[in-house]
Amino acid sequence: MGIYLLDPAYELAVSNQEVDEVAKHILEKVPELSAASRMEMSYAGEIYIVNYEEVPTIGCHLVSILPKSSITESLYWMRAIILWLLLPSLAVMMTLMVILHRKITSPLRTLTQYIIGMQNQTTQYLKKEIRLNGYREIVQISGEYNRMIGEIRGLTHQLVRTTSTLYEAELQKKQSELLYLRSEINPHFLYNNLGEHYGNGIFGKCSSDRSDG
Repeated sequence: MGIYLLDPAYELAVSNQEVDEVAKHILEKVPELSAASRMEMSYAGEIYIVNYEEVPTIGCHLVSILPKSSITESLYWMRAIILWLLLPSLAVMMTLMVILHRKITSPLRTLTQYIIGMQNQTTQYLKKEIRLNGYREIVQISGEYNRMIGEIRGLTHQLVRTTSTLYEAELQKKQSELLYLRSEINPHFLYNNLGEHYGNGIFGKCSSDRSDG
């Protein structure tokens, strides 16, 4: 960008660069400008942005000339830099999302499915252990879950064994009672009982005859 300080007679006093054909062409039109203005001027097929201001304290005029293409070029490079900065940031974010999904989200979803299955009394979730890969806390949770499932299976087996033992004891008791009843109705046992009753009857009759005599 070229900056030019003109004296009250619009003659060049100071500039930050050499005056080329473009600057000469534009500076010749400065007297036609208003007190303070900003406009676009074209020269040799290129557009320039011209800022004009008066400096009342010293009675001079300040003019800046900037090619419009340099602005668009700067914007292009700025967009390119932002894009190059944005792409790695997106890659890092995607990587973090994948890591979070594998290490936290997916294991927790699996654990939630197992817990819901237990609440719904689905037996398949009580027959197998859960294997979670993730952060240490997730692995510890899965270990505690597997330990709890193991304890539940152990208590269930113990309950089944206890129930089976009680059932077998009750069955043996019933079988003993049945054997006892069978022994009571054994023919030999029945014959002995009948003979005893018969003898008691005869003995009772003889006793009554003697008492009558």
